[in-house]
Amino acid sequence: MKLNEINDLVSNGIKEIKLIKKCLDKSITISGETKEEKHYLSYIEINNLYGKNWIYEAEYKNLTNTKCFKQNNMPTVERCLLHLSDNRLYIFMIELKSEIKDCKRLRIKVKDKFVCTLTNLSILLSGNSNFAEFEKKELYPVGLLFFNKDNFDAKQIISKKTKEIHKKASDICVQFSKYQQERKNANKSYVISIEPDTLEKMPIPIIFFQNIHYKKNNQGDSNFFNIDFQDLINILE
Repeated sequence: MKLNEINDLVSNGIKEIKLIKKCLDKSITISGETKEEKHYLSYIEINNLYGKNWIYEAEYKNLTNTKCFKQNNMPTVERCLLHLSDNRLYIFMIELKSEIKDCKRLRIKVKDKFVCTLTNLSILLSGNSNFAEFEKKELYPVGLLFFNKDNFDAKQIISKKTKEIHKKASDICVQFSKYQQERKNANKSYVISIEPDTLEKMPIPIIFFQNIHYKKNNQGDSNFFNIDFQDLINILE
C-alpha cells in the first residue's frame, strides 16, 4: 500500500462502517442514561429536521461492524448532528445529563467531551473525499446540553475573598450560572472557549435545555423530552 492511496481507502472505510452517515429521517433520537428511574434522562428527540443532515456516532456505541473503533476512556458526547446550510456546516454536539451538580463535572463531563468530539471529527472529515460538499463551508460547532435536575450552586465559582467570580472558574460554569439567572427568558445561546488538539482555540455557542417535564418530586414523564430543530436554528441566528 502506497501513502497516496490511504486517503481513498480511509474515506471508503469510514463510509463502510457508518461512522458518519447520512440522515434521511425527519427526527433523531439521542440516548443517555439507561436506568429506568424517573430522575434519569434516558433520551431526547430532535424533530422536524430539514435540509441535508448527517449523524456522527461520536461514542461509537451504535456501531456493530467494527472491532477497533471503541470509546474506551476517551470523553465524547452521545452523538453529533451535522447540518449543511447555505454557508455553514453546523456541528451539533449533543450531551445528555440527568443532573447538573458541580463545576468540576461540567468541565470534565461536558466541556472536555466537546473538545475530544471535535478533535476526532475534524480528523475524520479532513481530506475525506465523501464530503467534498463541506469543503467551502464555515465549520460551526455548537454544544447542546440537555438535562433534568439542576443542583448547580453558583456560589462554588465565587471567590470568598473578592466575592466575585473566581479567575480560574471554568467558563462553562460561569455561563451555566448566567443561564440559571436568565432561563425564565427566551432560550438563548452562551459562549465558551474550547481548544481541540487538531484545531485552533475557538469560541463556540452552547445551549442549555432543561427538561420541561421534569418535576422535583419525580412525578410525570421526566426521562425524555423533545425539541423542534427550527428552534435550535432560531437561537443561533
